[in-house]
Amino acid sequence: MSKITIKELAKITGYSKSTVSYALNGKDGVGNNARKEIIEKANELGYFPNPFAQNISSGTYRNIGVILRDIKNPFYANVFSVIGRLCEKEGYEVMYYDLAGNPNRTKKGIEFLKQKMVQGIILDFFGNTEEVMDSILSLQIPVVVFGLNINDSISCVQADDENGARDAVDYSLKCGCRDIYYIGKNGTDIFDLRREKTIKERCEFYGLDFKDHTFYIEKTDDIANEIIEKCPPDSLFICYNDVLACKVISSLMKKNKFVPNDYSIIGFDNIDIIPYPLTTIDIPKSQMSVEAIRLLFKQLNGGEKEKVTLSSKLIIRDSVKQKNERDNK
Repeated sequence: MSKITIKELAKITGYSKSTVSYALNGKDGVGNNARKEIIEKANELGYFPNPFAQNISSGTYRNIGVILRDIKNPFYANVFSVIGRLCEKEGYEVMYYDLAGNPNRTKKGIEFLKQKMVQGIILDFFGNTEEVMDSILSLQIPVVVFGLNINDSISCVQADDENGARDAVDYSLKCGCRDIYYIGKNGTDIFDLRREKTIKERCEFYGLDFKDHTFYIEKTDDIANEIIEKCPPDSLFICYNDVLACKVISSLMKKNKFVPNDYSIIGFDNIDIIPYPLTTIDIPKSQMSVEAIRLLFKQLNGGEKEKVTLSSKLIIRDSVKQKNERDNK
């Protein structure tokens, strides 16, 4: 969707640029009929004013919008904390919109921040719909997408979690675990699907059968029953994230099954608040947050858009059974 300017709006409506500007900004000197006609046409064409261009010189608005998927997840709590500190250091306030895990709220979040006249937006994008994409592309302020490269014309910062998924499979095999499964959230999340696909491809690369080796669970209390019923002892489960991994471990413990004695678990994210010594793939959330702010302020200062990909890292703890060591004793 192309951006409409005041100049183009003036040409379309037949009014002068100053009249159009006065009408859109609620200033005097414009007749009621003209104002109504201009506003209706502006709404029809999707025009909205650029608060950065209008207000940066006066400093009237110094707000950054942040849209994140779920502040209850410690991963995103960390992200928000870092972004908030960095914005405050630069003299900006953060206006936060929580998607509460629902990608369908993304467009609503964008509209909310537009109304608040933020000067830039950091957006966690995980619902790939044309409507949301159009909303992002129509923004006339700097945008940085957090976690995913969605379009060549939009700045982004992401982690190489596909390589992390391959590392998880490689480490599993190194430890002697060949019955490898993936436990996801719902089968619709972009990251969920990408991690499952990478793990499946890596297992097949090693000649492992991955058919029916994926679980998508709504109620984690039931996962232990499914694991015990369908998976052989000493199976290894790579989970979508650390939060889900902990829920799986807790569910197994209720059935007197323990990690890593009975089953092995690997998570994703490397969040700080984990009650288990969980082997996981570190997603560099703090560094990603720093880069997101750098990319946003680069645009605010007139710089070019940029894309950054950061490396993931396998963090080895004690949730994977070392079967090779045991078998060699």
